[in-house]
Amino acid sequence: MIDITKVARDAGLTVVLDGKIGTQEYQSVSGSLAALQRFADGYYKPTGDAAKTVEKLLNRAALQFEDEDAAIMREAARMLQRDHYVHLAHAARASASTPPTRYFVYDNDGGYEEFATDAERAAHHHDAIQTYLDDGWSEEVKSVVSGTVTHKTVQTNLEQQPARCQEHADADGEHCEACDAWNEWPDHSFDTTCSYEAEPIASGDAAAAPFPDELTPELREVLGWPNFKCGPVAHVMVAAGAVIKPKAEDEQAVVLHWLVKLVLKHGADWWTIGRDELREMQQRIKQAAAGGDHATAE
Repeated sequence: MIDITKVARDAGLTVVLDGKIGTQEYQSVSGSLAALQRFADGYYKPTGDAAKTVEKLLNRAALQFEDEDAAIMREAARMLQRDHYVHLAHAARASASTPPTRYFVYDNDGGYEEFATDAERAAHHHDAIQTYLDDGWSEEVKSVVSGTVTHKTVQTNLEQQPARCQEHADADGEHCEACDAWNEWPDHSFDTTCSYEAEPIASGDAAAAPFPDELTPELREVLGWPNFKCGPVAHVMVAAGAVIKPKAEDEQAVVLHWLVKLVLKHGADWWTIGRDELREMQQRIKQAAAGGDHATAE
């Protein structure tokens, strides 16, 4: 969940716990509108919380600004509210037309299981490996695999069948090709026949990933990460198993590539997701170190 107070503060607004919106070093009315716009850009999410926040802007503006400013701020809040609903409509259409990416893990004991997020996939994959290691990794366990679901099986060529074999085009009086496997002469025991085929799934990530023409605030922030910020992140990645050349430019390139993908996939939530992934990497590192110490002690 986005920290509304932090987003507002970064945009130039102040949010008190009771929901009142106040000014912070405003030099002009245009500056207030710009701060509101930055706030809206940072808080656009397909949830009811954003709508409630905009409603607070609308209701509290007259209490927090001078009369002339209040009228402009109320209009700005209405504009943000309208834009928010337009944003929701676009998000709903995109969600309906492009199914979300599904992830899976498969292993001998656990079988096949799907997940909604890559973090869940990674955690389940790691847990499965640890379980097999704890059991001594039987030779019957070939591997644990995981990835994204790219195809689904769909029904095709659905055809209605006649009630009796004599009515079927393939019937020759003694044999019916359609019923051969079921040995149901002279009557069909089914109403329809069909086939099944693998059909590719449109990737939600692929559909949402074109690089934007405009430099969004999120992209500007991640592309501006200096090397001294990228270095520690790269070191965590390497410790977790990533292969990165031990050069400053390589570390920065890999980290920026990861951050840009987070922005394109998650928008304003990029750092929340990124922080969770980093914590997951650090947890794997700790578990691996603990496992190594245990093995050495034995």
